[in-house]
Amino acid sequence: MKLPVLLALAALMTAPPASFAAPAGFELDLKELKKPSPTLITPPKRAATPQTTKPQPTAKAPAKKARPAAKTALRAPKIAPAPQQAAEQLVLLDGAKACIRARLLLEAVAKPIPVEDALQGLTLPAIAAGRHQGATVVLACDLPTAEAYTFGRLLEADGVTLINLAADAAAELTVATVAEALGLSYRLLQDNPLSYLTSDQQGRPLRLVIGTSSTSN
Repeated sequence: MKLPVLLALAALMTAPPASFAAPAGFELDLKELKKPSPTLITPPKRAATPQTTKPQPTAKAPAKKARPAAKTALRAPKIAPAPQQAAEQLVLLDGAKACIRARLLLEAVAKPIPVEDALQGLTLPAIAAGRHQGATVVLACDLPTAEAYTFGRLLEADGVTLINLAADAAAELTVATVAEALGLSYRLLQDNPLSYLTSDQQGRPLRLVIGTSSTSN
């Protein structure tokens, strides 16, 4: 070991204890050490306000495309067929006498009934009887005026109408008298040959032609 280092160590070992004394002005008070040290009061921390986060917009599902409605074939409206008009039935009112024409007309447009049922016990030279839409008629020919009036009143009380025609009555008068007694509607079609249009009790059209057998040919 070198000499200067040894000398330094020897000097330290021989130095007095005063050299390690406390510095001047420093006095340690034991009472001060025994006092409790003041506790530091830390103010309470404020609760952190939660940060409100804006809701993230949810992704919308892609809208489903509406399927086009199935095209329905338009059906043409059914047109009801027009009711077919019944063909006219030809009725020839043949005969030279008015009573014969009247009887043929009565049989064509009305429902024939027995003469005895229509007379209801009366004795009368009637040649035909019929009923049409609630009207009942009895046909007689060439009755005297007084007799026709008396029988007419008696039958009227039972709801029966007496038709009394002269044998030489005109065709127009014959048709008009029978139609009025039955409440039958008719119209004139032509004068030659004399023709009328009417209907029977079923509503079927009737074409009445006044004449003889040679007229229809």
